[in-house]
Amino acid sequence: MLGKPLGRNLTFVIALLCTGSALTPFAQAETDANNALKHCATIPTPTERLACYDALAGRPSIAAPSSTESFGLRPVQMAPRETIGTVAAQVDHIAVSRGGRTVLVLDNQQSWELDGGDELLAPGDAVTISRASLGSFLLRTARGRTHRATRIR
Repeated sequence: MLGKPLGRNLTFVIALLCTGSALTPFAQAETDANNALKHCATIPTPTERLACYDALAGRPSIAAPSSTESFGLRPVQMAPRETIGTVAAQVDHIAVSRGGRTVLVLDNQQSWELDGGDELLAPGDAVTISRASLGSFLLRTARGRTHRATRIR
């Protein structure tokens, strides 16, 4: 009589021990992944933190453009990174958009659409673009004229 319940209990204990030892590598892998996630969460710079998470997910990292290349792009068009206040450049050439607005193509390959025309603006003129309120940008010419501008390329 004592042999039967003891045999069942022993079988249960052996099965439990085997299951536990089989799950140990998975538990260790889960702990390692949690530690890696916690490490990524402590990185203060958004770009580096995203690169850490991408590395954990096995995604290739994408090289971030330099700060002047990203200046004027909307936040959804670029990854989070440092912001700069102004960009100085020269007008390479002047074009007209489909909507009839003045478009400046600068020597740094950026294109900016102005809110209005400027008859005094010519290729070779120096301009400075700076951040304004509510995510807008102001373009100032060497002659002191100011225009609201939107980056289109």
